[in-house]
Amino acid sequence: GPTPMADLTIADEEFHECYTSTQSMEPGSGWEPFTNVQKGSASFKVWKRPVGDGKLFQYLAKGSFTDISAEALYAVTQDLEFRKTWDDFLLNLETVLKQPCGTEVIKWAVKYPMVMKNRDYLYMRKWRAVEGSLVMISRAAVHPDHPAKSSFIRVSEYHTNLVMTPHTTADKPGVNVTLVYFENPGGSIPKAIINWVASTLVPAQVEALRQSTIRHVEAGHTSKFPYPTA
Repeated sequence: GPTPMADLTIADEEFHECYTSTQSMEPGSGWEPFTNVQKGSASFKVWKRPVGDGKLFQYLAKGSFTDISAEALYAVTQDLEFRKTWDDFLLNLETVLKQPCGTEVIKWAVKYPMVMKNRDYLYMRKWRAVEGSLVMISRAAVHPDHPAKSSFIRVSEYHTNLVMTPHTTADKPGVNVTLVYFENPGGSIPKAIINWVASTLVPAQVEALRQSTIRHVEAGHTSKFPYPTA
């Protein structure tokens, strides 16, 4: 479940295990295809598998971009203000706490489609370099100054592992991406919406991320990977 206030940190020790388990995860038994993205330089496959009683799913995405670098992709994920220029489903995104150890706590509000109630998240994330890859761990958090609002459903179960591995070096175009993602959105999501997410939203968001990363670089934003090696 969500983390109590005293523990709003992600330990360095978690990153090797995260890197190894994420990199080695293959869509074997229990996984079923969810969607594919083949657009521009982006090539991704996404699978899902049931969690718990089978009403919720964990997702695995594996793929690559050939025309953006790991550093450029990292830089755009760090720039929360810039995301407001390209993510049409974003209502709010802000860092509410930065820990000396490198863990950030972020508040994120998302516009849900149709007449569904919007969701918000409070989560912590941290990056580390592991064996030449950039690894990010994110998970739901609890903070007394940032309770759920009645106008949103707070997503209290949320966990992402992300590994970005350069094809050559982190500053050169070409990066492999592996993402393992789980959330409990609270309340049932209609099948039509899930189908729309697979067929339309995921490909559109992948392309928006690619285009925005290119724009971010062209605007002169760069970010050398600043965090220590785990």
